[in-house]
Amino acid sequence: MIFQRVDLAKIWSEREGFYVGLVHLMGTLHRYTKQSDISRSRVWFFQGEKKIMLYTERAHFYHRFKIRGIQNLIIYSLPERKEFYPEIVNMLEGSHSMNCTVLF
Repeated sequence: MIFQRVDLAKIWSEREGFYVGLVHLMGTLHRYTKQSDISRSRVWFFQGEKKIMLYTERAHFYHRFKIRGIQNLIIYSLPERKEFYPEIVNMLEGSHSMNCTVLF
């Protein structure tokens, strides 16, 4: 099952207070994120100010961002395009701990 960013927000909001607290820990990169928000989220994530980066497959399809600072990579659904999987997993390069979990 492939979740969209909106679906995840809905699931999290159903858990009382969980999503509100999570927003302060999380940066998001999706297809329609403004360039200024993209830059800010990436810097905050790399510097550790945001602990979670929600990065969608559509964002990767359109922009191919390089996300630095990943410690643990969780893929909640395998990408529809098989070439995306190694591209995303290779973002762990340079990480002290290279943990990747795939949920599907």
